[in-house]
Amino acid sequence: MELCIRIQNPSVWAIKGKSSGFLVDAEDDEGNPTVKDAEWVTTYELPPMVLVKETLNEDLSVKTPAVIAQQKHVNIDIWGEPALTTFGAFVDGDGVQKLGFYEDAVANGQIAQNNKTETAYRWEGLEVIDPDTINTRTNIWF
Repeated sequence: MELCIRIQNPSVWAIKGKSSGFLVDAEDDEGNPTVKDAEWVTTYELPPMVLVKETLNEDLSVKTPAVIAQQKHVNIDIWGEPALTTFGAFVDGDGVQKLGFYEDAVANGQIAQNNKTETAYRWEGLEVIDPDTINTRTNIWF
């Protein structure tokens, strides 16, 4: 199962990712504290998204620079039965498998500023994106 999250502040992701069980404390090669993916979880940080493409002059110099999203986007791949149980996976009335984490964000969050047609819910410092509203499928892992 995938969960798509938009992050305004990477420090919030480190804290919320740990408290939600997506990340765990670790040490880097030099022994410095860091975080890593929890067991049964793989996170993918996507490259910055281009919101508006740059335009060029006839001589191919930049006429209008591209507009790049300031937020980070993280896709979380949750796999294996223990993880699905841990993160509250269930099948809704339409037979669609969903995560309790996403449902909590919808129930308790506020609608976030949307990108194009994406719908996201701001909840506890993260923006949880409804995967059914993502049009740019090349930007997510499936």
